[in-house]
Amino acid sequence: AGDAEEVSMEELRGTAENVERAVGEALTARSIAIDYYRHGGPPDLCSLEKQYQRAWLPSDVAPLPAQGYYHWVVGADCSCPAAVSTYFDMLVRNLTMPPWYASGSYNVTKATFCMYNPFRRVDVRCEATFPGKVRSFYVDGKGGVIEPVDDEIWEEAFLGSCLRSIHHAPNLPCVKVLAPMPLSIEKKFIQLASKHFWKSNVLGNSLEHPQHDLAYNWMAVTMANFFRENQRPEAAVDFFLPLAAREPALAVHVSDAFLRLQDSARAHALLDDSIAASGKQFVLLLKKCEVLLAEGKITKAIAVGEEAVVESGGDVSGWLLLAEAYFRLKAVDMALVMLNEAPIKPHKPFPQIGIPKMNVRTKAWVPSNPNMLLISRMPGEVDEYSDEFDDFLQVHHPKPEPLPGELLEGYWRRAFDLLVDMMNSIGWDELLEARARVFLMKEDVDKNADRTGQKDSHAKTEKKSKDGVKGPAAANGKSNDAIQPEQGEGDSREVEDKDESQPEDERAVAQVQEEVKEVPDTQEVAGESSAGKQQEE
Repeated sequence: AGDAEEVSMEELRGTAENVERAVGEALTARSIAIDYYRHGGPPDLCSLEKQYQRAWLPSDVAPLPAQGYYHWVVGADCSCPAAVSTYFDMLVRNLTMPPWYASGSYNVTKATFCMYNPFRRVDVRCEATFPGKVRSFYVDGKGGVIEPVDDEIWEEAFLGSCLRSIHHAPNLPCVKVLAPMPLSIEKKFIQLASKHFWKSNVLGNSLEHPQHDLAYNWMAVTMANFFRENQRPEAAVDFFLPLAAREPALAVHVSDAFLRLQDSARAHALLDDSIAASGKQFVLLLKKCEVLLAEGKITKAIAVGEEAVVESGGDVSGWLLLAEAYFRLKAVDMALVMLNEAPIKPHKPFPQIGIPKMNVRTKAWVPSNPNMLLISRMPGEVDEYSDEFDDFLQVHHPKPEPLPGELLEGYWRRAFDLLVDMMNSIGWDELLEARARVFLMKEDVDKNADRTGQKDSHAKTEKKSKDGVKGPAAANGKSNDAIQPEQGEGDSREVEDKDESQPEDERAVAQVQEEVKEVPDTQEVAGESSAGKQQEE
């Protein structure tokens, strides 16, 4: 009974949902960001409108306004509108039943499922009303609504959804990760990937691989990871080998599959033929260098890697491969030089767009499917439903923050891992000595600049002191100009001394005589005063 009171009638069993501040808020934010998504786009979005319907009330009473809810879905079967309608039916059946004493119940009045088509930059949507019908359409970046949806556009949207399900779960709250696709769906997915592969150059390049529009774009890397993680090298050969006949650069993925099949001879032969046919594309040279490194042929790998760096025009992967090769050759100095030459750009994480401001969320209860994963909170977010013991641990034993090295991604992570391997191999002191031999550190430059500045200032001080000594007055630290009195200053001092020693009558006569007497020149007075000072000293 206690659990029944805690469960809200608006919640779905097995699904955590975000509550919208305004109905349709999530759909509006997604429509605004359609043109700004990159790679495969955002995960699939399911938006629901629920309305509370009163019981035992007259029909002329105005109904309550609807409330909006939404959650993200990864791995749902959206191959056709009928499959999406099946998912809607599952959500409606999992709606919490009201208790017997309730004055009404919640009903789902509208459901919308959104799938982003990365090939055309449109958002394909399937909308169902209860009661009503199912409607399918797609929205472009300008806000236009076009229906009906062509089969090709739906296939591309389904392919994009499958590609996104292969990646890790997004860093979002209220995400439902469904079970992996069954064999029937997987077969259709591979066929569609082969059919629409040549459109994948618009998806952009992966940040952790060499920059090539076809060999290492987002879709090609995703398919290669799919076959690798599922331990299916034969399927990778069947998928990429026909494509490599048209684009020789795709032989890099076929050679990987041959290596996993322990057939290095076919991998070398395929790479040599592809290099000869494509005119030495740098991605093939890089893969050749990797294969030679794996076999322990370091000298040959360095020669091929240097050629790849020349052909790549400044790609980071070539420099990192050369650094690894020199490190295996025990040439730590050259490995550091290669790392320093790598043009690694600062990593700027792409901001999350198309997501409304987070509001309250419904609780995530036990999943209805044991093969389903629920993510109700974002990583690092504090659980608002934690008990007192968890709060005690959070206060007295807080969770440590991740180390800076764990936050690195892409090429920065590869370079950092290589530096860690160097330190573990030769030690920290030896690594610092190698760095001092190779590089001129900023600290050393600053120290040399400070020493040079001190020497220059000391030399200028000595020169000024030598130039300033011109007479006896300079020996006391004063210049001749500093001790020269102003015009009339010496006479006034003499007059004051005389006034103190003479009587009043004689003082008046002396004053008349002083008025008649001519005032001496300033230079003479200065000379007499200085000479008098010398005699006093």
